[in-house]
Amino acid sequence: MDGLEDRQLLRQYVAQNDSAAFAALVQRYISLVHNAARRQTRDSHLADDVTQAVFILLARKAATIRPDAALAAWLFAVTRHAAQNAMKIRSRQVHYETRAASQRPESIETDHEQNELRQLLDDAIARLPQLEQTGVLMHFFQERTHQEIGAALGLSAEAARKRISRALDKMREFLGGRGVTVGATALVAGLHAESASAVAPALVQSTVNIALLSASNSAAAATNSTLIAKGVSQMYTIAKLKAAAVIALCCGGLAVAAVPFGGLLRTTSTVVTT
Repeated sequence: MDGLEDRQLLRQYVAQNDSAAFAALVQRYISLVHNAARRQTRDSHLADDVTQAVFILLARKAATIRPDAALAAWLFAVTRHAAQNAMKIRSRQVHYETRAASQRPESIETDHEQNELRQLLDDAIARLPQLEQTGVLMHFFQERTHQEIGAALGLSAEAARKRISRALDKMREFLGGRGVTVGATALVAGLHAESASAVAPALVQSTVNIALLSASNSAAAATNSTLIAKGVSQMYTIAKLKAAAVIALCCGGLAVAAVPFGGLLRTTSTVVTT
């Protein structure tokens, strides 16, 4: 299934409940998700939970993802929300657990400056326009060529290269505004380094199993991963309700609301009458 595009694999999974198609998507994107989760949580164990939560959400929400959506950007945005929710859950757990049981000193990285740079890197990527963000994610975290990226985004290879170059300039500007001065070569090297960490095969398999089980069985046992996924789902529900409220408050005209799902804005237009 390596030759199939993301939307083809999603279609097979949704239409046929094809577990092999879903497993192919997990294999394709788990490094991107896990490395982002590790940078943002600073805890390898928690990153495992976040990774599984993200793919639980993919299994549950696959039917709602637009055919033209860039899956790399969708997963990256969901990972950010899941990491935030995981940190909140862990904070509550730490409050009620003993210090020895909750600190996990062996899994928390101690290089404060490196952790700060890694988290700022994700913030910089998150602030890019969608096409540029997708290009950066595909090029550096999936090792796609400019030609492959252009084909996926409906651009020429040269146009894809230029978008990625502009994105890097914007990222450097953002980092500079946060007090981190980095050259173009160093930024590229840092992005490649962040994509190099391999994910253990056991995590890949357990992620596939947990995500598929959770999607097919709403009564599945609660785990850290399912709790994180539930929290993110609730965040999206609240966001949609707020967007609907904005529309309802606009009377006698065309109300337009951007409904966020996984960081990919879907614009909806509704004619409101009184």
